[in-house]
Order: sequence, then structure tokens, then C-alpha cells
Amino acid sequence: MIKGVDINIKKFWHVSSKIKDVHYTKVAIVDTGIDYSHSELSGKIWTNRKEISNDGIDNDMNGYIDDIHGWNFVNENNRISSYRYSPYENSHGTAIAGIIAAKKMEKRCKELLTAI
Repeated sequence: MIKGVDINIKKFWHVSSKIKDVHYTKVAIVDTGIDYSHSELSGKIWTNRKEISNDGIDNDMNGYIDDIHGWNFVNENNRISSYRYSPYENSHGTAIAGIIAAKKMEKRCKELLTAI
């Protein structure tokens, strides 16, 4: 790691641990694919409740068909965990999503950051 270049996660955890009124924040990840079935992300991936899965219709009329968990802008489809050459193509995006979704998991985040 480079001294002074970090995301200040420990400070964030300290401040956020004192917040009583929890608000959920949506974060867009522009990266490799995300393995949304990963155990660290279970129940934390956004779901578009205005879409009906796999019906081939843009139910919420936002221009993206069946965008249940987001949109793959590289391949122009709804497969956010798709890859072309290897399943490892999802590893960076999944690691970043895990760090963002972490809830006071300092040890696990260090493992994920080491894997990047």
C-alpha cells in the first residue's frame, strides 16, 4: 500500500457505528462483473422491484430490459456476472462490492483488499 492513499475505512466504521437512523445507499460499481451469488453479498445486492425477471419486457420503462440487479454496459445486457474468458474476470468487481457492502468486517476487508 502507498502511505496516505486509502479509503479511510476505519474512520468510516467508527463514525458510522454511532449512527442510529440507518439509511440504505445505492452504489453503482463500474468495474468487472459481480458475482451477486457470493456469500459475502447475500441480501445486499440491489433488486429492481419494478422489473419482472426474464419476461423480455422493460417493465419499468427505463430503457433496460430485465435489469433485475443492474446492467452490463460492456455487453449491453442484464448479466452483471457474465464474463468472456474466465470466471476470474468477476473477481475484482466482486471484491469491490464486498468491501462496499461490508458491515464492520475489518478482517474480511483486509483479506479482500489483499486479493486485489
